[in-house]
Amino acid sequence: GDCVAQAAASCRFKTAAELVTDELREGATCLLEGASTHLKRAVEEAKTDEDEALEATISEMIPLMTKAAESLESSGAAILQRKEVAETGKGLYECGESLEELAKCIRSVSSDINEVSESCDRMTFAALKMREAGDNLRGVEKAKPKGKAWLKG
Repeated sequence: GDCVAQAAASCRFKTAAELVTDELREGATCLLEGASTHLKRAVEEAKTDEDEALEATISEMIPLMTKAAESLESSGAAILQRKEVAETGKGLYECGESLEELAKCIRSVSSDINEVSESCDRMTFAALKMREAGDNLRGVEKAKPKGKAWLKG
């Protein structure tokens, strides 16, 4: 209930662009905090447990999550600075690429746990939609189906 009330209050006093910018930048802040604080702590714990494979995988995630955060932040900044729409699209597309790679890394840690698999599937879907949004904003044309492929839906 509090979240809905806060969202309603935000909508009342902010424009749509301000709301989108705030959410993009807040998402970037959360990703950056996760990379700089939580993942680094997880690397240290893996070192303590002498689990070199886990340490290597988590270390691989840090730059991916940082790149996703920076790309998301750049998209929010592009909206705020009223830059070209393609600039916002570029940031969203790059964030989607980083999130997809991050999902692959997370899946490699423990693919046999159902929750991990579901989480990775959701992240991969979100990455796909971010890349699509980025392409739309950049004006990239989708490949048109050939022959009767358009019948399949």
